[in-house]
Amino acid sequence: MDFESKDFLVLSPEPGSIVIPGDEVIAVSFFNIPDIDTTSIRITLDGVDLTPMASIGGGIISLLPGELNSGPHSIIVESRTKYNEQIRPLTWIFNTAAGEWSIMDEISYNGKLDGRLSSQASEAQVVNYSEVNGKFNADFNWAGFKGSVRLNTRDNPHVQPLNRFSGNLFFGKYLNIYTGDYYPSISPFLIDGRRVRGMGIDIDLKWVRFQSVGGELNRPVQRKFGVDGGLVLMKNQTAIDSVTGNPVFYLERSGYTFTRNITAMRLSSELFSRFKLGVHYLKARDDVGSVNVDMEKMDAYGTFYVDSTAYAGYSINIPTKNYTYKKFSEVVQENGGLVNLSDSKWSYRNPEDNLVVGFDLGAIMDKRRLDFNFTWNLSLFNRDIWDGPMSLEEMDVALDDSVDGIIGRQYDDNGIVIQGGLVEIADLPDPLALRDLFTININMTPLVPIDAINYDEHPIATVVNMPSAAFNIKLAGNYPLSKFILEYRQVGPEFVSLGNPFLASNIREFILLNRITHLFDSKLLITTGFKHRDNKILKYVANPTNSNTITLNLSFLPGAGTPSYVFNFQSIGKNNEKEELDKVGESDVDNRQDTRTTNMLLSINYPLTYRSIKHNFVLNYNSMKNTDKLANDRTEGYFFPGSDSKSVTLSLASRFQSPLRTMLNVSFMDLLIPSLDSQGNVIKNTITWKTLGVNGRYALQENKINLTGGLSYVKNESLATVSSVIDLRGGADYRMRQNLSLSCSGQLQIVVNETAKETKLNTSGILMSFRYNF
Repeated sequence: MDFESKDFLVLSPEPGSIVIPGDEVIAVSFFNIPDIDTTSIRITLDGVDLTPMASIGGGIISLLPGELNSGPHSIIVESRTKYNEQIRPLTWIFNTAAGEWSIMDEISYNGKLDGRLSSQASEAQVVNYSEVNGKFNADFNWAGFKGSVRLNTRDNPHVQPLNRFSGNLFFGKYLNIYTGDYYPSISPFLIDGRRVRGMGIDIDLKWVRFQSVGGELNRPVQRKFGVDGGLVLMKNQTAIDSVTGNPVFYLERSGYTFTRNITAMRLSSELFSRFKLGVHYLKARDDVGSVNVDMEKMDAYGTFYVDSTAYAGYSINIPTKNYTYKKFSEVVQENGGLVNLSDSKWSYRNPEDNLVVGFDLGAIMDKRRLDFNFTWNLSLFNRDIWDGPMSLEEMDVALDDSVDGIIGRQYDDNGIVIQGGLVEIADLPDPLALRDLFTININMTPLVPIDAINYDEHPIATVVNMPSAAFNIKLAGNYPLSKFILEYRQVGPEFVSLGNPFLASNIREFILLNRITHLFDSKLLITTGFKHRDNKILKYVANPTNSNTITLNLSFLPGAGTPSYVFNFQSIGKNNEKEELDKVGESDVDNRQDTRTTNMLLSINYPLTYRSIKHNFVLNYNSMKNTDKLANDRTEGYFFPGSDSKSVTLSLASRFQSPLRTMLNVSFMDLLIPSLDSQGNVIKNTITWKTLGVNGRYALQENKINLTGGLSYVKNESLATVSSVIDLRGGADYRMRQNLSLSCSGQLQIVVNETAKETKLNTSGILMSFRYNF
């Protein structure tokens, strides 16, 4: 039968919803069906025709069925048009809650709480440490929350926070709100997993996505531990006041860290499931006012050291010792002197400012098996914002002494231009108007982002390859037989992102990775890779460093209960393209580099059963060798610092029929370190480590109690010394309830110096912990 499709609107109850018993109200709107025959409407609940009880009119069907039994209920609305055409029936299902409804019926939650307390002694020093961790997850029908907390005794106001507080409120896959300590990832060139304390938002509507980050990268630290941790006496600046003739002692703030605030955003879109585009930015700035000079709290900044060098040559007597600010001021005043403490521009650490902007483009091809991405970023970095932004007039004379409206233009004594300059002041924005966006002064890098000299000839290449730019081109393929990555990456020497301070700059990288998986029924995996890296970004780089890395990995994994084999090979070649010797005075110095580092790993995992005991035998062999490829061309006595090593490790894990599990480890390692003997000849000293370790676990009372213990012996042999380390460990885990467990363990380490005929207790410690799951 053919049905007419009409636009019914279910008002109550919503399809799939849960209704409190007694609150069942059925309502359907047919306002958008003007040609419906209201006399033909028939409403059925759980197969029972309740049309006579329904109210039909004004575009609404309403029905009060009374309290229903708990469980699912089905509704069917049948009707016809005024032209006697059958309308497609409207059907949906809702649920009536069992018994009295509670909001807790809508929430599922779980979590865990664990903690540990340890005490470790090393000779005369005792270190106590405790930590508590908690996680909580709550899930509603339409939203959820994840929270975590970590509290430990190592957290103190003199370092960056070690405690963690985080929360994540999410609404399906579309909205995530992060608060507390979280680890946003927007771009490797902006911020990629660094901790931020603040708030973040991630709105993902599939075709458009918005990410926002705001908070602190660093909290303010007023001083560090120890003497001179907050104040330091500038010994070389002690002077005589020209008016009073009294000596003036200059103090300066030390050991501080500014508050570093960050904001970052990214807006991206995927159009037609094919094209990708996005823009992003990062702003990070130190708050100069977060490090204070409060005279009333000056003694809280600790003590500083004063000796006679601070007042040498002056008729003043100040005892040599540690002073607080108040005590030092009193002593200086008693001797007729003055104390001067500046309120800014301290030399310990300068406040910084950073702005990074960029965009990315991409395309998804070949049924989403090919993914192409391009991202480009520009950074502005200011290493000292004590003085704030400069004016346009100050910019005019930043690189030259002439007030001519052009930065960097040079003249000879006759006023003739000998250097054209970089850019006209009239083409630049006013730095004072941009102070909230970025601090522009003589300390910024780059001072002029665009290379105006080469821009007209090569505009695109000039912009892309700016020293303060970073970009990445990446093609990733995901095919049944091969998964590959082809990537080119460049980070300019002046590119800085305070959101990712460990990003290496002044590098170019070309990467090719390929992984073949579907061989011998996916039992053999072959991974190959090549990476080239150099620092040839700027044309004037002399003797650039090049490195080429070749990797090969073969993994044969037949399946559970069968032997597996892994072979890994890596070769790293480095050179600096230098061909000639350097001349220092009358001597030749060989600064050429052309080396090869070869690293090889072989691992065999062999399971076996002997006399009802299941064993798993693992053998690992690793070797690393450094080779000087110019060894035959070197002069006699040339020292090549490359070290070689090789190691063999054997492990045997055993599972007995009794509740006993053991692990036996044996390893040998040789490290060959080159050095010069008394005659200037290159020799290789060998340092050897031999290790024997046994660990075991025994379960009692159906795994409610687990006893653990271990013994390890490490022997170190070199030309100078022979020593051994004996480590004893023992402990027990007790599962009090299904969701509560306690554990306690201890460690004792003894060092035997066979050369000095000395035996001593090195470290000892005890660790107690608990875990509660709910």
